[in-house]
Amino acid sequence: MSRDSFIHNPDPGSVIAGSPETEANQSDASEKYLVVGLNNEWNLDKCPVMTRLPIKGRDIFGYSFQSRLPVEEIQFVDASQKGYARRFYPQYNLDSYTSFLYFLEGDETCGEGINWKIKSPAEGTQIGLYFEPSKRTAVFEPGPLNPNYDMPKLKEDLTTADDVHGVGTLYNIDDPISTASKIFLMAGSPAAKIFIGIVHPAPYLILFLLALWSGKVAPIQIDVGIYQPVMNTEWLVVALIYLLVTLPIYFDVKDNMSEVYEIFAFGSKIRGRTRKALRIQSSAIIVMLNLLQPLFALGVSFYWALWLSENVFLNVVLNILALEFVSGLDDQVVDKFIHLYYKNASISLMISDITYNMDDEKEFWLESNSSRAMVTLALKEDIPNEMRWDLLTSSSKGLGLLGKMEDGRTCVSSFELDIFVFGPNSSQGNEDIIEKGGIILTEITNTAWRHSLGPKQRGLFLKHYPGLAALKPWEGNMNISGAELWSWHEHFITYIVNNNPVTSLNASYNHFSDDAIILMCEKLKGNKKLQSLRLCGCLMTNDGAIAFSKLLRCNSVLRDCWLTHIVGISDSGAFALASALTEGDDANHTLLTLHMAGTSASDECKTKCIDLTNGRMIFEGSNITNYIKEN
Repeated sequence: MSRDSFIHNPDPGSVIAGSPETEANQSDASEKYLVVGLNNEWNLDKCPVMTRLPIKGRDIFGYSFQSRLPVEEIQFVDASQKGYARRFYPQYNLDSYTSFLYFLEGDETCGEGINWKIKSPAEGTQIGLYFEPSKRTAVFEPGPLNPNYDMPKLKEDLTTADDVHGVGTLYNIDDPISTASKIFLMAGSPAAKIFIGIVHPAPYLILFLLALWSGKVAPIQIDVGIYQPVMNTEWLVVALIYLLVTLPIYFDVKDNMSEVYEIFAFGSKIRGRTRKALRIQSSAIIVMLNLLQPLFALGVSFYWALWLSENVFLNVVLNILALEFVSGLDDQVVDKFIHLYYKNASISLMISDITYNMDDEKEFWLESNSSRAMVTLALKEDIPNEMRWDLLTSSSKGLGLLGKMEDGRTCVSSFELDIFVFGPNSSQGNEDIIEKGGIILTEITNTAWRHSLGPKQRGLFLKHYPGLAALKPWEGNMNISGAELWSWHEHFITYIVNNNPVTSLNASYNHFSDDAIILMCEKLKGNKKLQSLRLCGCLMTNDGAIAFSKLLRCNSVLRDCWLTHIVGISDSGAFALASALTEGDDANHTLLTLHMAGTSASDECKTKCIDLTNGRMIFEGSNITNYIKEN
């Protein structure tokens, strides 16, 4: 585990408002946890003990306190151990105020200075802390301690590439698509495999039917016989044409076929002969059969050119070229399909648990011209796919997955492989995100994050792996509508918005309560980039609307806001928002529209708000039009 460079020097102070005597209430004296750092108190003897909450079947500990500092920094410590021998600190150090984070375990030195940071709206705010050691989760929320608090049930597997000692790389779906990219795309996307697996054999069917026609129907319709040239030079022309047609096909087939054989061998080394290995090898067979099509077409065209030309030289030439055209039709269809449905997509290969046939550190890497660190770093960069394959397979400059040592020994016997396909227009990979998002997020490049993921996929990452997703670049429109996010996600969202060039946030139809809205509004007051904000269909009430009105008074950058379909907003909330747009020296005169359709405001309230704001508050679709007509 990495240690943060900042080392905290505790400054002893008075005991915070709390109840250290809660130790007596512990149902299990052998399991006790301290909250350290509150009010800058790091003396373990003065830190309060958390209370075990009476939640059946779960070991959840809680503690409630009143804030005294603008930002409280805390950790949890196992009280049954000596000193800081077993401390708990956040897995992701976002340098922000996050209400939920997975934690890591440290000791006297590991984890020192990496703290949860709690920003309270005002001094004296009561905040509840919740800690579940078995699930590696910690949460804090405003309000008194809730003895029945239900901890967020998120993905427990926080495995990253470092945890599995793996190497990740991204294959680009290039133009034209390479043999390796096509095979890995089919292996990772069942839809692509079905389509390509149907289209590629089509020329074989056409050529078979033509061969059948040549044998049975052609002798009836035309005179079948070997071509009789008028000039001997005609045979020379035919030979040259065949040579010029055959040579490119031969070289192309030879080059691509060797790559197919390598990928087939690559699949055979996947541990356990899993479905992944079978998918790769079956995809390689499909591509191999496609590569052999031109050779089959040449054989048929040879018969056509010599026996079905009706003794016309031009027919000889055309028959040679016609079937080559037929054999390439499927490639055009497949390329169009890939470019239409997988444009800007990426194929992620995660290779882990590599088993070498020798001591890799003492033998393999000593003979290599590179190092594990250099290869791992290079595989994460934006490099050509051909170079990427060399880095994976070569024994002299890569991982040696298909390489051999100088004495002839095979370098690698087996490894684990995960394949993920991500594209803006594809929902494929959602289960992979949920199951192995930690691995994917640590390996996916910023370029792929920007261009290869759609809003739904980013929303899934943010839902299940918020700490890692928050460290990725977010730009322009941040659309996480309907991502099923909860109130504790608010802190990650505001961190992203305040630390990235996000100009539009659509966080509609998520489970945000008033507490989340209040904190979000407080943190967005100083934002100078966000111009559009949508919080439609959330769990906001009038309290949240009042907090939103305070945001409007402090923020002159927002231009359009949507608070539609929020039944918890009634007249008092609507009037507070209208007042923020019209009354006082700090009234917001820069917001263009505030959409409020679907709230519980009365018709009388709607009319007054429209009049007060000169139509800037919109309660119905025709609201602006009616206002203009009446005025």
